[in-house]
Amino acid sequence: VRNLTGNTTWTVVGSASSAVVTGATIAQGWTVYPVGNNETGAITAQAFRIRILPDACNSAGELMRGIRFRGIILDTYDVRECPIELAGVSHPLASADGGFLWVPMLMIHSLDRTPVIYELTPNRGTARGDTSVTVIGTGLQPLDSYGNAMSSSDSINNTRVDFNGYSCVVASANDTAVTCVTVERTDGITPFSTEVFIAGRGRAFISGTSEATTFKYVDKWSDVHSWLDSEPPVDGDTVIIPEGQAIMLDVDSPKLFLLLVSGFLEFERKDLALNATYIWIAGGEFQVGTEEAPFLHRATITLHGDRWWTIELPVIGSKMLAVTNLGGLQGGCHTSTMRLSSYGRDFTSTCPVRKVGKLDIHGKPGTSWTRLVETASAGATLLKLEESVDWEVGARVLITQSQNGETEEVRLVKGIQDNGFTLELDLPLEREHLGIWYFNDEIPTPTDVRAAVGLLTRNVKVQGDDASERPGNAYMFGVHMGCFHGGELRVENTEVTRSGQAANLGRYSSHWHHMSPGRTIDVADKAYLRNNSYHDTFQRAVVCHSTDYCMVQHNIAHRSKGHSFFTEEGQEHFALFEHNLAVSPQQHPLLLDDDMDPAGFWLPGFTGWHRHNLAVGCHRGWRLRVISDGKKQTDLTFFNNSAHACGFGWHLKPPHAPPTLNTFKDFTVFRCSTGMFYYGTGNIFHDNHRFLECGTGHFMNHLSNNLHTAPFYHNLYLALDVLMQRMKSCMLAHRTHSWETAKYLELLPLEIGTAVSQDEEELVQRVATGDLKVKELAARLQG
Repeated sequence: VRNLTGNTTWTVVGSASSAVVTGATIAQGWTVYPVGNNETGAITAQAFRIRILPDACNSAGELMRGIRFRGIILDTYDVRECPIELAGVSHPLASADGGFLWVPMLMIHSLDRTPVIYELTPNRGTARGDTSVTVIGTGLQPLDSYGNAMSSSDSINNTRVDFNGYSCVVASANDTAVTCVTVERTDGITPFSTEVFIAGRGRAFISGTSEATTFKYVDKWSDVHSWLDSEPPVDGDTVIIPEGQAIMLDVDSPKLFLLLVSGFLEFERKDLALNATYIWIAGGEFQVGTEEAPFLHRATITLHGDRWWTIELPVIGSKMLAVTNLGGLQGGCHTSTMRLSSYGRDFTSTCPVRKVGKLDIHGKPGTSWTRLVETASAGATLLKLEESVDWEVGARVLITQSQNGETEEVRLVKGIQDNGFTLELDLPLEREHLGIWYFNDEIPTPTDVRAAVGLLTRNVKVQGDDASERPGNAYMFGVHMGCFHGGELRVENTEVTRSGQAANLGRYSSHWHHMSPGRTIDVADKAYLRNNSYHDTFQRAVVCHSTDYCMVQHNIAHRSKGHSFFTEEGQEHFALFEHNLAVSPQQHPLLLDDDMDPAGFWLPGFTGWHRHNLAVGCHRGWRLRVISDGKKQTDLTFFNNSAHACGFGWHLKPPHAPPTLNTFKDFTVFRCSTGMFYYGTGNIFHDNHRFLECGTGHFMNHLSNNLHTAPFYHNLYLALDVLMQRMKSCMLAHRTHSWETAKYLELLPLEIGTAVSQDEEELVQRVATGDLKVKELAARLQG
């Protein structure tokens, strides 16, 4: 600021950046300034709140000019420095006829006397009103014009509280708490908001989390007054929660026929079970916890039905937990063919809908899977982990195999030691599970070949009924979860089992179905499947079908029938598969023909981002089979992925080369039958791949149609035996159909090798004892 009548130099009294609390908004604060010659003392006045655009200082057309805030006029001229010049003051105690007293002043901005809200208790109440709510915070006592605290009776009249646009009648107010009573909600469900205004202090700043400081008008399921004719539902009933109604599930539900949510349904924070044949979120909201405040109790959602008598609903199917929008299902959002995202834009032209459906399930946060840091031998009951975990005693955990031909092991947690870094198991392990990095003089960085340890049990579970596990009409007919042609899907830290419907194409364990182009807006930066456990499923784990921006992170897929993580059609853009663990997918004879050789990750073309994933015990770690629009895709990011104990680490067939160059970087294949298999390809640059203890490192059928495009491999490392004990049984060479193929391979330390003889094995033993360098061994073997 500067004094316009005296010294015109600028004086810094505060920084906008230090006052920023949310986004680009200057926080609510106070202004204290002396009037005249200070004979009347300091006058306290309310500060202003203003939103400044991030580029305001660079664009004169977006600056605020001559705006008056409670007697303060701000002018700004110099767009380079973006100054705020104090032009004049209207004294708040001016004469009654409305005259103005213009005086110079010094403005001081402070947050100390700003009202702050931390919590509402309770933060739920019936839509009928009459709920007493206590607003907890600081600086909630109203002040008079002299800055003194008002009396109790005056405080009531000078405090205003609104929840979601509805008034809350103030009953009492002091410096740390305001108590009010809600009124009846008359205009349906309005956006959640909390506003508190304190006279002499101004509008309160909301400091707590939105869950703690948001009041929701919801009626309890157990309250008979929540239901038509005061009749709560019983087994076999259909429950419809219409627009404008909000219900809290506070008791276990009966076994419903259909639960249709177009309003709002949430789980109370307690152990609960929900049972139904159909659950359809049609433009409504379904919440089990929120991202900000996860659900920490136990919730079990079970879908019932069989493949013969449970009728499929159009589009969404049966025995499903499905979310759609209101509007856009017929002749609308799924019929458009132009995908603007393929033209370099972020979003497409949005298909209009009446109301967006939202499915939110947020279980207890925690580590989904980690790695061993010490080898666990057969008979061991302790696992040394890379990350600290807080997994519950009795939870089921998965330990991946370290040898091709072996199987993973599942145990129960008996105890947690060493601040979560050591896991005690209920039963000894039957096999060895490696916890080592492979080091070699020829390789600049160590290679991670450690087994993974994953948590299968979660506090929130979505499952099919018991009948889906037994032979009969419901056998392998599990729950199907997904969103269709629109809707927001957010599921994390959840256990999904007895899921997917065998022989029923498109009914997967979890599924984005034809969201793009019309409703990409429901997915990009909003939707995700992360930190979930999928196990013993009847059809896949996660499917992204004709949807852009799918986000699939930190999930476990164990013993899914068919391919585990599946990108379906080839139209998909920018699908992210990151840090997922696929273990032992099972053969499925009723899907695609190659589901009899199930892959951890299946691709229809060179599309998406695959980063930091691990496939273990799969017929194929990654399978790329180009179909339909996948032929046009040419932007696959493949980085830092690994395949352990698989048949093929990577498999591409039939022949295909992406239209432009793709780069694969940092791929580790350990103890697989074949590292990478190509039935003819090109336009792929492989950098820093490691094939360790593989029967065949690289296999490519050489074709005559010039699909190969050099360079093919760079920095390719092969190791015969990471433990330097079984060299005789390992193959060093890469099998190729012709020398022309081999010439594209820059192999270290050898280009073409042979089986290791007994004499050569003695050389290897010398390497193990340090008597012979690896480079010398390579030279002798090549000779």
